[in-house]
Amino acid sequence: MRPHRHVRCMIAALAAFTIVSCRLEVPVREMAQAKSTITRAHEVKAHKYAPDELKKATDHLMSSHRFAAAGDKGAATDTALKSLSFANTAVAKSLPLLSKDSLDAATAKVNEAASLADPAAKPSELVDAEQKLARAGQLHSESKFWESYLISKDIAPALDGFIGKQSEDLKQSAAQRLEAAQNALRTCRAAGPDDSQKADIDKAAALIDKAGNALSSGAYKDSIAASDEAISILNAATIAMEKKREATIIDTKKEKELTEKTDTDRRTYKVVYNPKKRDCLWRIALKMYKNPRLWPLIYVANKDKIKDPDLIYPGQVFIIPPVPSKKPSSDQKTDGESDDDDEDDDTESVDETNATDKSTDSADKKPSDKTETPSPKKNAPADATDAPEDYSDEDAP
Repeated sequence: MRPHRHVRCMIAALAAFTIVSCRLEVPVREMAQAKSTITRAHEVKAHKYAPDELKKATDHLMSSHRFAAAGDKGAATDTALKSLSFANTAVAKSLPLLSKDSLDAATAKVNEAASLADPAAKPSELVDAEQKLARAGQLHSESKFWESYLISKDIAPALDGFIGKQSEDLKQSAAQRLEAAQNALRTCRAAGPDDSQKADIDKAAALIDKAGNALSSGAYKDSIAASDEAISILNAATIAMEKKREATIIDTKKEKELTEKTDTDRRTYKVVYNPKKRDCLWRIALKMYKNPRLWPLIYVANKDKIKDPDLIYPGQVFIIPPVPSKKPSSDQKTDGESDDDDEDDDTESVDETNATDKSTDSADKKPSDKTETPSPKKNAPADATDAPEDYSDEDAP
């Protein structure tokens, strides 16, 4: 504020001297030149770049006024010329500095706008500002400092609106990315990471803290970059956990299938007492194989428990063997063999074995103090639900 006060004082003094100039001999031209140059020095901000020279110019001009008022024209002229000299020095010193600072400020503003803009679609405000900045730089290099300053000083205000809008959008985006990173961190921790993934999760947590600090300080792009890096780390950790979980599920499923297969291959059946529909090998085969004619498989697999295929007892536990794989088809057989012949041979072999066992073990049968299951021959079902229509006594044990 002081430089402007001095200017007002000088203007008032010059006005007073103008009134009396008709009666006094004063160096009006020299004093006017000094005053005009001091005004110019203020325009180029000499109070910032050349404060000492500006002060001396102002002080000498005031002294010139005093000498003129005292009627000392020579001293008034000398001090006015000295004021003019100091004012010119202030202008010469300030102008290039003013131009450079204005150019730097305009450059920083353009760079800020460029960092916020989409490189693929620059806004017209930014394109115009870049062109003006290039022109101001050229004028500065040509020592046309005042012209450069006049262009540079208008660049920043033209970009303020664009920068404000872009900054607000970027702030919202940074806040959204930070929230996404925080959600990803919570999800990842809830998934139960193992020790190999905890280090990555800790690193992501540190990045999220960094993103939050950057958002608070207005460094929105840095915040977004930190959040995105954290999200990338957490996504990789989540994928690794999912793959491991899927592998565990697959292994569990395979183990379960293997167990089920083993259980299927080694199934058992416990004989129950049912007066109305008593268990026999025929009915057990029907239940377990859906085919009653496969009862010899059960008998052969449990010969150590079944002394007579017609006599089984409640509480006995029989192994139910798997059905053997099918024999080769007729076109793969040799020597004129057929499936029917093989089946007949198998049946005859089992019958022969049964007959042998019956004759051998008949003396070892326990007395009737245990509840026996009726012989399939004696209790063969008469309805279609118990046996197929072609059921016959020869089919039952």
